[in-house]
Amino acid sequence: MKYLNKLSTAYCVLATFLLLELAPLLVPKPFYVDWVNHVWILEYYTQYLADHRTFPATINVEQAFGNPMPLFYGILFYPLLAFLSFLTGADTALRLCFGFLLVVPVFTFYILYRALIKNTVLVIYLSVLTNFSMYQLTNLYSRAALTEFFSYQLILIGFSLGYYAILYKNNISKALLVLGCVSFLFAMGAHPVTLYTCCIFVFPIIAIFIFQYRFLFENYSTVKIMFGTCLAAILLMPWLLNAVFLQSELRIANSRLYYFPQSLDSLLAKIGFFYIDKRVIEDGLFATATPFLNAPLPLILLAVVCFFCYYAYTSSKINLGADIDSRKRLFMSDG
Repeated sequence: MKYLNKLSTAYCVLATFLLLELAPLLVPKPFYVDWVNHVWILEYYTQYLADHRTFPATINVEQAFGNPMPLFYGILFYPLLAFLSFLTGADTALRLCFGFLLVVPVFTFYILYRALIKNTVLVIYLSVLTNFSMYQLTNLYSRAALTEFFSYQLILIGFSLGYYAILYKNNISKALLVLGCVSFLFAMGAHPVTLYTCCIFVFPIIAIFIFQYRFLFENYSTVKIMFGTCLAAILLMPWLLNAVFLQSELRIANSRLYYFPQSLDSLLAKIGFFYIDKRVIEDGLFATATPFLNAPLPLILLAVVCFFCYYAYTSSKINLGADIDSRKRLFMSDG
């Protein structure tokens, strides 16, 4: 009975978490001025698709005639959503997409954690913890940085599905691995800078993981991996060539990375669940246009990742080729 109460509480926390994140999407009003801009651009793509059966290379309207933005920004974001927008309208398509992306990573990480941990209560709390990001809520509801949001959520999905598929060989692993790779591809195509920044921090973890479990990759065909990589490269090649050859004329592609240890990147802002900008505490809510961090590195999530890396390192006796149900799991079982 005591465990059932804990489980019920965990599910209530999960439901409340999802409800609070999704509730603003039900309000029929735009979030910041850039929401309107994204809706307008998506509607343009949708109408162009309906008229020409293809997607635009430039935006040709009175306000922005010849604007080459489709060649540089959201190259896979707007085309993908245009198909949904064709059925629902641009604004509804965005709300449905972002509602989907808020929910799905919670369950993909639930699948991953459940494969490693048998205690359902702990799995639920870890899934909520991993996906709780004030940064993402700010991107969606305060800044309307929709391509950044889209890319970040797809990275979460890709990481969790890919990690599960590599560790556990079962009937759905290959399908999940493909979905994970597709998620990373669309993350790159939606907002490349987000994926670049992610790789700076994630690549060392991936490199350690591959070295530790390099025998897992022996069953994967090198030809298939190279073929998939080439397809992704071909899909992204137009953007890459434009960005490389015209970078001197592109402010974002030619900008430097900045670090602000006294405000945006302060230690206080990096710990805990809420990534509060230090300037807001000292100078008030209007000290900055965005009252939360634009690029947080959540130390709690980093600690969770380190914990599982340590667990993987110390669990060399686990038969990684066996079925999930036959493996040793962390902590106590349910009940």
